[in-house]
Amino acid sequence: RQRRGRWCLPSDVLPKMGSVSALCTFVFAVFGIVGMNLFKGQLHYRCAEPGFVEIAGHPVSRRRVAEVDQAAWDTEIYCNPARSDQCSAGQTCAYFQSNPGADLTSFDNIGVTMVILLQAITFDDWANPMFALMDSGSPWTWVYFVLIVVFGGFFVINLFLAVIFDEFLAQKRYTGAVKAMDQRAADAQANADESTLKPLPPPSVMEAEAVALLAEHSPEI
Repeated sequence: RQRRGRWCLPSDVLPKMGSVSALCTFVFAVFGIVGMNLFKGQLHYRCAEPGFVEIAGHPVSRRRVAEVDQAAWDTEIYCNPARSDQCSAGQTCAYFQSNPGADLTSFDNIGVTMVILLQAITFDDWANPMFALMDSGSPWTWVYFVLIVVFGGFFVINLFLAVIFDEFLAQKRYTGAVKAMDQRAADAQANADESTLKPLPPPSVMEAEAVALLAEHSPEI
């Protein structure tokens, strides 16, 4: 830590930020695992134009996917294979090897799942994956996404902001208290130079707080 008047703020913020980051990681891990178990492979099902033939034994390796271009039959309309009312006449609900959004919109692995969770907690087009999963699966999928928004977007993110705001206020109080102590020391020196010493006023609340803050943040003084 640095001496009075130059408080080293990061040394106090980082442990708190680390705790909030650990909580954020836990929330991401829980929702990521739950999402993979509920929605893995679900976004592969989309309405296909007439003439489309699924690759047998799907899912298959990425090498085999690269050998077959299925984009010409992909309508990008999500569907549930158990239903028959989602695709237009002549179209069928079929399994495509690739996921939408350049394979970045899916719950097939934990890495890509984190991308969707990050979208949800930052409110960046988070509703699009939700509606896609509702079309290709259960209409109750919205419950999962609402929980992500509440715990991640409203709770965890606000914890980060609260830590930063709290440290900002603490530094502001610290700076004001140090200035008050410096002024009191200057007044004491001025009285000492006079022939008749004048009694100093009792310490203010701010000065008392300065002593506590200095003891906490500058123990070597």
